[in-house]
Amino acid sequence: MFRKNISGDVKAILLEKWDPLGVNDVPQARDEYDSYVPGILRLLHQRAVASEIADHLSKLESDELGIMPNHANNREVANLLKSLGE
Repeated sequence: MFRKNISGDVKAILLEKWDPLGVNDVPQARDEYDSYVPGILRLLHQRAVASEIADHLSKLESDELGIMPNHANNREVANLLKSLGE
């Protein structure tokens, strides 16, 4: 069973730990990654392994944000996200 505010936890991790655009200290950008939360929640509900979550983050970076994926950071963030679903 997931924690009550898991979507808020996912949002916080994406903004504070993932943050590929470096906007976490810009108040106007607090919602920059909100549209990615449902996809992460879906992976967590499907009990995806951390490597699948990291691949998803890398795909978001390359396909949605148009930047080079940071695979090492994505693995770390994926482990944090995975721990929310445990």
